[in-house]
Amino acid sequence: MAETIKKIIKAPFYAMAALKYHYSLKHSSKQVKSFQDFKGKPIGEVGVISFADIKTEFNKSEKSFPESVVFAEKTANIAGGALKKIENYFLDHEEASFVYGDSGFDLNDSAGWFYRPNWSPHYFLYAFYTGGMFAVRGSLLASLETIPDFTGDPLTDAMKLFYAAGLKAGAFSKSEICPVGHIPFVLYKEDFEADRARYKEAATSFFESVKPEIGTPKVSALILSKDHPEVVRTCIESLSRCSLNTELEIILVDNGSSDENREIVDKYCREHGATYIYHKSDFNFSVLCNLAASHATGDYYLFCNDDIEFVEPDTLYKLVEAAAFDFAGEAGLKLLYPENSKIQHAGVVNVIAGPTHKYQYCDDTEEYYFGINRNVINTVCATAACLMLKKERFEEAGGFPEDLAVAFNDVALGFALCRKGYYNACRNDIHAIHYESLTRGYDYEDEAKLKRLMAEHDVLYGKFPEYLNGKDPYISPYMSKNSGSETSSAIVFYDANRVGFRPIKKTRKYDRFIAENREDLMLLRIFEHVEKDSEVHEEGSDRIFFMSGYCFVYHFDNIGLRKKLVLSGPGGNYEIKLKQVFRPDLVKDYPSEKNIAFCGFEAAFDASKLEPGEYKLYFFMYDTASRLTQFRIAERTINL
Repeated sequence: MAETIKKIIKAPFYAMAALKYHYSLKHSSKQVKSFQDFKGKPIGEVGVISFADIKTEFNKSEKSFPESVVFAEKTANIAGGALKKIENYFLDHEEASFVYGDSGFDLNDSAGWFYRPNWSPHYFLYAFYTGGMFAVRGSLLASLETIPDFTGDPLTDAMKLFYAAGLKAGAFSKSEICPVGHIPFVLYKEDFEADRARYKEAATSFFESVKPEIGTPKVSALILSKDHPEVVRTCIESLSRCSLNTELEIILVDNGSSDENREIVDKYCREHGATYIYHKSDFNFSVLCNLAASHATGDYYLFCNDDIEFVEPDTLYKLVEAAAFDFAGEAGLKLLYPENSKIQHAGVVNVIAGPTHKYQYCDDTEEYYFGINRNVINTVCATAACLMLKKERFEEAGGFPEDLAVAFNDVALGFALCRKGYYNACRNDIHAIHYESLTRGYDYEDEAKLKRLMAEHDVLYGKFPEYLNGKDPYISPYMSKNSGSETSSAIVFYDANRVGFRPIKKTRKYDRFIAENREDLMLLRIFEHVEKDSEVHEEGSDRIFFMSGYCFVYHFDNIGLRKKLVLSGPGGNYEIKLKQVFRPDLVKDYPSEKNIAFCGFEAAFDASKLEPGEYKLYFFMYDTASRLTQFRIAERTINL
């Protein structure tokens, strides 16, 4: 079994297989025809102000704002329909005080489009990733008691305004309900690849005025080890070299080294002023980390594997800087493999199969996705191989969960901090070397370890069901939900005439399946896109829906399967025959499946004759030859 798994799993984090999951772009052909110049023209309840005019507008003795204001570096570059989307977003999301969208230089070519993550305060302060356009509620602007000292420089003023209003709204503090929204739709014409250097330069200058005051922080480096005295020596010596401007405390927990190695490590720790704790027991990463933390006296905890070698002299200080913000949960850094420039970790991304290292095995001499491996970014978590956080954050999160003995305990800690409203970061502008898995090897090379891994995977998502099925706020819905790399999918332009309306037929054929809560797990169903016509067209209807995605039965010839979508709600059960779409990308994503390219689907349907209410969506697949029947809930609902 282990050999089979190894063939499937190429480069996973914790050996989890990563299933490909692509989303398609939410554009209609009408939406992207042209750009319009809205400068100075309020449209509905939305007004527009250029970055260059911020100082002038806010220096007026009398200031009045419409219900929402769009700020743009180049107002002529606002996409047609963008203001309508912003207006609708604020109407639908009372909690949002800000909103921004995605951008692209050529709306007919997605190659250079920047699909932004959801609100990422670290990424904003270090790189101004929101770029050339954002929108703010007028009521928030009117409530600002102190107007920033605007300079007249467009980018600097834009950042100052965003930050001042963001402080007022809670965007730069712990927030269980995020006040900054993200519309995953290209709203602005922008060559982000060319412009990002300007944005980062503006952020670097602005950051000096808002960075946290940390003085000389006391850092407790908490190291776990067993029978690796030479590795420990390298780790501790490099820690000492790279602790510039910090007060360093080192605590090493030995999980049961041999008598000979115990004596070596104990002596070495005494020579370097480190606390040595010998704790022989079955390996439980969480227990050992929590034990180390109970002896720590620092304001910040650095959890650290013994196989880490630090490189840059101010590494600890920079990690503290990222962890010191009021909104910060934990802070990791980029890890490279030894003796080459391959990335081992650049943050963690939550994909369908489970947590995965971002850009693992990619060459760090190259830049990826607008320099994401060079920036300070926000992620759902970072690996505890090298992880910094405030003492009080660790305690508030409850420490490492001790029912996760080996895997996913650091992921659980990161998820817990996110749930509490904190933002976790990964400093990909600094790095360390990681001699990965020297202690216990790789989980997928042993069948028993693999079973334990899968069991702990279930425990993780039992604790945090909100992250099931690849949920990750820092990955755009247009990115692959399979791998740790930002890879976008092909564009689909939604037009009712092209997709074609599919008939809806009321039926009782599926009553038994629904009543039995039928779940055939061999049926994989992926909705890439569900949207109302009104969300993509200016004059669209709330009763017309567009859908797309793919579905197939594992290890089966899918060429002859009939695909149907079932809507179940207050009006009864309704059947929709799906339009088959040829998807050659699936052949690459699922190479072991037969005739997978024929498993894409699309549907446009008019629900105006259905009784209003919430409808659950189910997939039904039937093979006329084998009479194989598969039925499974789609894990989506729509409101009609």
